[in-house]
Amino acid sequence: MTPHSPHSDSHPAPPAPSTPPAPPKAPLNASRILAIVIALVVVFLFLGSLSDTGMLRAGTPAPPFVLERANPPYNAVSLSDLEGSAFIIDFWSTSCPPCLREMDVLKRLYARYQDQGLRIVGISIGGETTEDVQRFSQARGITYPMLLDPHNQAAMDYRVSSLPALYILDGDKNIAASLSGFRSESELDAHIRKVLSLP
Repeated sequence: MTPHSPHSDSHPAPPAPSTPPAPPKAPLNASRILAIVIALVVVFLFLGSLSDTGMLRAGTPAPPFVLERANPPYNAVSLSDLEGSAFIIDFWSTSCPPCLREMDVLKRLYARYQDQGLRIVGISIGGETTEDVQRFSQARGITYPMLLDPHNQAAMDYRVSSLPALYILDGDKNIAASLSGFRSESELDAHIRKVLSLP
């Protein structure tokens, strides 16, 4: 709001007319107090599950999803279907250059740690088609599941607001790290080795 200038043509608003005092409000009863307390607890629990980037915080259970796979064998994939000792969920788009650079890193990490139990899923957001993602994954030699999130529901559940966005999960599918923006191979390697309990 712009401060009032003594040289302005405007004038302060006149004081409001006096009104009779409002009747005293009824005291809050126990059920209203309980409802307010519960609402505050829900808000604090939600905010406490978010990291500084707005993504879900480490230690939070990963939200479930069921999404169609855009590369062979073209089946539906759910988080509960995945079996492994460490998981990476990579939110990406073909129109995001840093995503493509990071995907090359993930391809190397998958080859390096697949036998130790690392599983990776890529989740394409932004309404890209099966054909777009299939063509892209074949051209880059991606063999891990590439899933479609046509309505961005998984992206919303995972609080994704920018790309690339990457989650590393432990074997119980709790979030071990939430990472926004391009990350180096050495940084991701360190996170994976920690989750896999490798020296």
